[in-house]
Amino acid sequence: LAVKRAKKIMIAMWDEDQRAYLRDRELGVPEHVMCMEWLGKSEYLGLGFKARYSILYAPEEKMTDLEVPTEGNVAMHSVGKEMLVSATSNVGVFLKSNGNPANRGIISFPEIPIIFSHLDDYLISILSNGTVLVTSLL
Repeated sequence: LAVKRAKKIMIAMWDEDQRAYLRDRELGVPEHVMCMEWLGKSEYLGLGFKARYSILYAPEEKMTDLEVPTEGNVAMHSVGKEMLVSATSNVGVFLKSNGNPANRGIISFPEIPIIFSHLDDYLISILSNGTVLVTSLL
């Protein structure tokens, strides 16, 4: 479990014996986190800042900046062990946990979505005017 607060991220791990999340660590980040998402059930946490993205490898507290150009609105969503992030020119890009592009290609949008989600093999995107887009991931 990860919770963002200003320039900090608190990570809590599930303890089966106590059947509760126990605070594991608190990490400082260089700027306010706009969005974040675990990459599947891995130890990688995608972070979206005002105009850039990073991937945090939680066990070592190592943050890697991603080479994805943005236009100010950051949005991300985990699809398995990959992450979909919004980029420039109304394009979504799939990335692996190491920050390299995944083999899924890109997705075009009429505008950069404010939020993504997915159900089975479909990506659901919500635009700023409330329009809902459904895109096949196959």
